[in-house]
Amino acid sequence: MSKKDNKDLVIGGFLSFSLMAQEIIAIMFAFYSYRQGEMGLATFYLAIAGVLIVAMGIFYIFEHHSLARLLLATTLFVGFFFLLVGASDPTSLMWCLTIVPDHCTCTGRGLWPPPEPHHADRPVCRIHLDSLRRNHAVPGA
Repeated sequence: MSKKDNKDLVIGGFLSFSLMAQEIIAIMFAFYSYRQGEMGLATFYLAIAGVLIVAMGIFYIFEHHSLARLLLATTLFVGFFFLLVGASDPTSLMWCLTIVPDHCTCTGRGLWPPPEPHHADRPVCRIHLDSLRRNHAVPGA
């Protein structure tokens, strides 16, 4: 197994875990909001759960990991700001705290998996510098 295959497995595994965990959390918050009599929040959490089910279908059935990651990140981002602006009860703030690690990792700003240095697999700079050295070499030196 190559290094890139291993990295794809780690990212895919974390995305799978994130989708399932956020789905369960959204359903639990929907039930809690329903029991508290907050129908607006219960509907919101059920809508989030519906979008996450679609993202899980895209991830598992169609195997479009980047589209599932984009859908997860977009859903969490929109939900985060909707709850911060629209609802300011403690359960909404707890849900906002649960989505921060997943959102950071989905957008590539998280600590796991560790970011790779840019252009690490491209020897373009080295080839370009070698050609410059040959072109500007002083004859007879």
